[in-house]
Amino acid sequence: GIEVSEGDNKAVCRKWSARYMGICINSDQCNEVCIDGEHALFGKCKWRKHGPACFCYFHC
Repeated sequence: GIEVSEGDNKAVCRKWSARYMGICINSDQCNEVCIDGEHALFGKCKWRKHGPACFCYFHC
């Protein structure tokens, strides 16, 4: 799913990374995958029901 947050009049949508594999324990690595592989603004690890996952953030 996509989650939306708004700040500074620019909406940012978050979605699971399609390229990051496994449990996300390194936000720097997640960030690289999101920016380089998915053309996101940034990425970071966030806790979800089944453990930490890599999420990428995009302009909505």
